[in-house]
Amino acid sequence: MKKCWKVVNKAFDIIEIYLPMIAFFMVFVLYIAQIIMRYGAFGKTGKLFELCQIMFVWCSILSASYPGRAGSHIQFTILYDKCGAGTQLAFRLIGDLMVIVAFCIIFPYACREIDFLTIKKSDLLRIRFNIIYAPFLSFVALTTIHCLRNLVKDSMEMLERLQGRKCKEAERQM
Repeated sequence: MKKCWKVVNKAFDIIEIYLPMIAFFMVFVLYIAQIIMRYGAFGKTGKLFELCQIMFVWCSILSASYPGRAGSHIQFTILYDKCGAGTQLAFRLIGDLMVIVAFCIIFPYACREIDFLTIKKSDLLRIRFNIIYAPFLSFVALTTIHCLRNLVKDSMEMLERLQGRKCKEAERQM
């Protein structure tokens, strides 16, 4: 089982860390190439600019689900921090459940829309839009998986708390 999770985490790393890193590197290289082409070679930069935009979209969408796995999303925790541990656990459960439900609802529609985008192509490179926006499906799927993992972990913690309460109540009655 541990070997299976190791393989899954490595796949997550490839999708959420290494592919966005390559895409960002390509954005940087293409940007430098555009500068050289524009001011040094006086060439047209339209195709480079379009490819740079596509790589930026891939970089941002592919890396967007990583903070959910790492637990480093931006959070506004003014009220959350003032609550007790049980209330915080309930907030986490409700929040993860809301994201899971929303992303499960959106997934089939996103698949349909990305499939619809096969009829459109980019202006200069003629790359189909479904290829350009395909990483959105991985974002939805991976974010759902990360929230499910957090939901299971928090549910197990909730069960442990409930069992602990029952044990304490049983001790009091004795």
